[in-house]
Amino acid sequence: MNLVAKTYAGLEDLLVAELEALGAKDIVKIRRGVTFTGDTKLLYKCNYLLRCATRVLINMKVSEIADEQALYDTVYKIPWEEYFTVKESFSVDAVVVSDVFTHSQYVALKTKDAIVDRFRRKYHKRPNVQRIEPDVKINIYIFQNTLTISLDSSGESLHRRNYKIHQVTAPLSEVLAAAMLQLAGYTGEQDLLDPMCGSGTLGTEAFMLKRNIPAAYFRTHFCFKQWIHYRPEIWEQVVEEAQQEILEPNGGVIICRDKQLSSIRKTEQNFEPFEEFGGLDQVITKRKDFLRTEADQPYLIIINPPYDDKIEVDDILGFYQEIGTRLKHKYVGSTAWMLSSHFDALKFVGLATSQRIELFNGALPVKYMKYELYQGSKKEDKPTNEL
Repeated sequence: MNLVAKTYAGLEDLLVAELEALGAKDIVKIRRGVTFTGDTKLLYKCNYLLRCATRVLINMKVSEIADEQALYDTVYKIPWEEYFTVKESFSVDAVVVSDVFTHSQYVALKTKDAIVDRFRRKYHKRPNVQRIEPDVKINIYIFQNTLTISLDSSGESLHRRNYKIHQVTAPLSEVLAAAMLQLAGYTGEQDLLDPMCGSGTLGTEAFMLKRNIPAAYFRTHFCFKQWIHYRPEIWEQVVEEAQQEILEPNGGVIICRDKQLSSIRKTEQNFEPFEEFGGLDQVITKRKDFLRTEADQPYLIIINPPYDDKIEVDDILGFYQEIGTRLKHKYVGSTAWMLSSHFDALKFVGLATSQRIELFNGALPVKYMKYELYQGSKKEDKPTNEL
């Protein structure tokens, strides 16, 4: 099968590495995704194991089309009845970047018409179109005159790991959190500190990474399970093999702190599903204001501070300057990474950066900055333009 794993912009290289480890072939990096080839077992493994993918698609058809009738005819000719029946519901997602096709909702409607007409002509019945939680999801992408038709094997985005009990305002995506950990070089051996943990996404993803728990361990629904060709015996084999690779507790501790008691409570509750694995004594949660703390040893620190958008800060520039001062004077010997979309505030951290990575947090462009906290690394409380 010709497959596509989708991800966020900036995470393509991480996804390539994950796919190589799973044995994917013909890997090609594209913007916000990776194309590759593989069999049914690999398709299931990608959905169950990939930490940096948001969904996995099967490319069914790539064709040049000149107009709406060509779109309809191309979709109509695909043998949809080989993938699902009239008993299943379906939906169509369309993304259009074209001078000819200018309305994505109209493209989705024409696609639905073609699929429904094929079923009605063949069986005198039609499957229902259902926008919320459909059994089958079809992806249409038109770039200029090139049409790509794909079948979405994942359904709901793979960032929804299904272990979270509570959220906070502006939660971090699980996919982005997993990527941040890997970009920071986290292996599970280091003592990790998240001093502004919110609902604990960095901590829970670190625990999964540290123990090699499958990314989709807590998920039960995938669209491929509704397909006619679903192979439950292969799925069960994938799950069994992956669970045998889960590691015993070892390595460093995971420390989640926040100045809000409500955030600590939510973090603790979000760790509750992981009790079956044991080792939660290596997770330390505590209410603490980072700006009033100091390190008793070197840490790998990952900070996702407020950006002053959904969570407002009275003096955002001064706040970031205080973070830099605290890191410089109280966390010498540690390595810190910070994610933010407030680029002006990042200049006031005042620390020399050893690495800068451009990413996206949802639709927000963000920078992921690395600071080596050596003695004397901070410029004397002056803004820096190292962005």
